[in-house]
Amino acid sequence: MAEEILPNQMLLTFSEIRLALMGLTKRHPDEIAATSDIAERLERLQQLCLSAASSAANTTADDGDDSSRGGGGQGYGRAKRYYRVNSVRGLCLAEDWAEAKQPYFVPRSVYKKCAKVVGGCNKPVTFEAVVRKVRKVLPDTPEYMLRVCLRFWRQADPPLVELIHRQYHVLVTDSFKPAAMGLWKRLAERQG
Repeated sequence: MAEEILPNQMLLTFSEIRLALMGLTKRHPDEIAATSDIAERLERLQQLCLSAASSAANTTADDGDDSSRGGGGQGYGRAKRYYRVNSVRGLCLAEDWAEAKQPYFVPRSVYKKCAKVVGGCNKPVTFEAVVRKVRKVLPDTPEYMLRVCLRFWRQADPPLVELIHRQYHVLVTDSFKPAAMGLWKRLAERQG
């Protein structure tokens, strides 16, 4: 167990450092060359850690696992990790995977609104239809934030949402938002 936690913590740390560097660059544009050099070195170091973590994962992987072929609802063969993190946007849901340069962040306020909108879908709905409904409530919300929420809800045990023939089916219609917020509360929180 400790072997699995250490690489994940390192990957998170790399992402947090790069976010801090981007923030520093915005505050001090004259330091962009120095921060760019540091970011490049961190990226090379992260790639070395990813290679080591990947090698360790390959030696312990189960041969029957179909995640490398895109099965299991994990999203194109990438095992995702979800956690809460404090960022410049406040408390966020973070989605990360081994090959990611940095995690996707979804602020809690966006997560709550998406849960409310998706919970109101009484029949199967396409992603585009969900985007239209979310944009009525949150006009400038990037699509990736909704995609992160939907993937997070699909991977839950038991899943809250299911994707069948390119349509999302809400599996707990009467209590979707409380169930989604319960998932949020159970996430591990990592400080940035």
